[in-house]
Amino acid sequence: MEKLAVIVLWALVVASGVLVGGSVFERIVVTPLWAASPPESVSAWTLGAIQRPFFIVVTPLWALLSLAVFALAFALPEPARPWARTAGIIGVCVMIATVAFFVPLLEKTEANRGAGLSGADIARFTQMFVQWSYLRSAVALGGWMAALRALTLASR
Repeated sequence: MEKLAVIVLWALVVASGVLVGGSVFERIVVTPLWAASPPESVSAWTLGAIQRPFFIVVTPLWALLSLAVFALAFALPEPARPWARTAGIIGVCVMIATVAFFVPLLEKTEANRGAGLSGADIARFTQMFVQWSYLRSAVALGGWMAALRALTLASR
């Protein structure tokens, strides 16, 4: 059972790295293109939610692996368990926040060009997405670091 737990932990570390890398790319390249000066930049955006194909695969995979690592943490060596549990909890919490908060904001703004919203609402929702994304990215990075620490301790 320990071997399975370590394999799943490895997969979580890889998925976390891919997710964090995609988040950095989104933050540096994609978000400034559509969120630079709302509401005009949102209304002029014609590409929709271009990051969706990437994140619709990577984020649920990360969440499932996080849940699996949390469930299998008991099979890891004692020093790795709290780190694995932390990584697992972070993955699930970020997934819940993404589905409940971030995806609806993107649907209202980037995906639909703010259709049906006032300029003030477009600007407010865009600012909410941009500002809260910093916290989400930092928490996801923390989850990756926790998974790396768990893997390091489990591999000793």
